[in-house]
Formats: sequence, C-alpha cells, structure tokens
Amino acid sequence: CNRIRITADGKLLNCLYSQDETNLRDAMRTGKTDMMIKEMIYGTMKKKFKDGWEAQNQGNDNRESMTQIGG
Repeated sequence: CNRIRITADGKLLNCLYSQDETNLRDAMRTGKTDMMIKEMIYGTMKKKFKDGWEAQNQGNDNRESMTQIGG
C-alpha cells in the first residue's frame, strides 16, 4: 500500500482497499484552482493507512479484485 491511484473516472484512491475516494475530475471540471486540488490530494494522503492490511480490515470491500483494477 505504498502507492496512490487515480481511476479512469478521476477518483483518487490512497490505497486499493480504501473506501474513501477524492473526486479530482469534478474538482478540475468545476474550476478549482491548482492549490485547491493540491490540498485535496494532501488531505487524502493524510488519511492513508500505514499498510494494506490495516486498510483491508477497515470495512467491507466493495471494489473489484486487485487483478481487475490493476493492482
């Protein structure tokens, strides 16, 4: 869990197991400044778990398997 991901539809994930998504696409489309988007990314990173094991155990996993989402 040492990478962040951006999905094809513009959502930032701080871990493949994360249930928390940050919608960067909509932020860009609605005219958010670079600084605002940077703060959104930093905010997401601050919530990052220390490892994938911790993230995986935080709740129900509604995502596809790692092989299906490119992990």
